[in-house]
Amino acid sequence: FLAASRLFDIFEPSGDGAHARESYSKSELAAIDRFLEAVVRTPVMVRAREYCEALASPEAPQGKSSWKDLIFKIWFLRGSEGPCAFEHVFVGNLAEDIRGQSIAGGLHCWLKFYLEEVRGTANYLGHFYTRNSGDAILDSRFVSGKFSWTHGGQRLLKEQGGFFVGVSPEWQLAVGTVSYLETQTEELAASCGWRPWLEARTSGYVKDVAHEGYQYRSLVVFRRIFLLFVSLILVLEKSCFFWLGCCEHL
Repeated sequence: FLAASRLFDIFEPSGDGAHARESYSKSELAAIDRFLEAVVRTPVMVRAREYCEALASPEAPQGKSSWKDLIFKIWFLRGSEGPCAFEHVFVGNLAEDIRGQSIAGGLHCWLKFYLEEVRGTANYLGHFYTRNSGDAILDSRFVSGKFSWTHGGQRLLKEQGGFFVGVSPEWQLAVGTVSYLETQTEELAASCGWRPWLEARTSGYVKDVAHEGYQYRSLVVFRRIFLLFVSLILVLEKSCFFWLGCCEHL
């Protein structure tokens, strides 16, 4: 948790609320490397690597070194089309809705949201469930709701956002990385239980999973430049929620 929280400052926006750079400084790369060194040794990431090595994926890792490089590529590679995956999922970013209005994007990390609340820059505005709300609200591990967030000098609104509570950064990285590798080809995605997400603005997949009596929906969306993967967005939503709400940040 400490190593992850130290990375949050790297993605603080400039005065206009946007990032001017597509690269990192030496000190920022060093901080990211320390974080990756810590997480790749955790049991959940070791288990994820062993699983991914056995996948028939064109980018399946071949050893510990390539695994770490792959994690950097998926989560920290910056491009000109928007935030990297780590920024979107863990930190949050400035985004636009379909009308072109500024909104809060991402911020699916309970730790970051907690820190923003402590700073007084985030305000939880109540839960948001559209179906089976009586059952969904009993799940203490997942929060879905509306909130405001002051980011880059702008007060942004997110009509519906969600995150698991108490999970570790390495767990989120493991789930996202496995999902990315499982959806590298249509055949592999289908064999792993994914189906095309037709509502995605670009290429995407969706899969419903069950855990201890609750149903969750996993979404994977790709942004590509010249057919090269540059970013991943992973959102886990309760299936009893209006899951299209996550389209606001795609």
